[in-house]
This record gives sequence, structure tokens and C-alpha cells, in this order.
Amino acid sequence: MQPKYQLTMTCKPCSHRSSHEFSKQAYHHGTVLVKCPKCQNRHLIADHLGIFSDEPVTVEDILTGKSEKLRKGIQHAPEGDIEWLPE
Repeated sequence: MQPKYQLTMTCKPCSHRSSHEFSKQAYHHGTVLVKCPKCQNRHLIADHLGIFSDEPVTVEDILTGKSEKLRKGIQHAPEGDIEWLPE
């Protein structure tokens, strides 16, 4: 099984909250876009291939640049509880 990340986010244009999964490899070495299921807007999560920026960038970099917070947690089982990590 390939390691993966899960992201839960709120789309700024339409305020819809949704969850998305993508591989760790794509996040750390590729380009990841997620699409809002309500308004179809695409959100850049990571770009290490230089498609959208000259330098590698992740959602953490993007949010830090906008003075917004990213909250990280660990999901212990596929349908289990989430343990939030200290900030």
C-alpha cells in the first residue's frame, strides 16, 4: 500500500468543506491539485515540477505566505479518530 496524505479544507470561493487524498510521493516530488466538488475550483497543494512556480512549493509554504494556519494530525485507522499534533 502506498503511503498517502488526507487533506480537509474549506474552498475560499464557495466556502464548501471537503476532504481529498493524495500520495506522499506526489506531495513531496510531484504536483498536486485538488478540485472543489461544489464549485469545481482547483487548489494548488504542491508543485515540485515547476508547473505553477519556479521554486518548489507546498500548501504549507502557500499558507505561511498568507499568514494562515495549517493544522496537522494523525489518523490512527482508516475510519478512526484523528490525533491533532501540537502547533
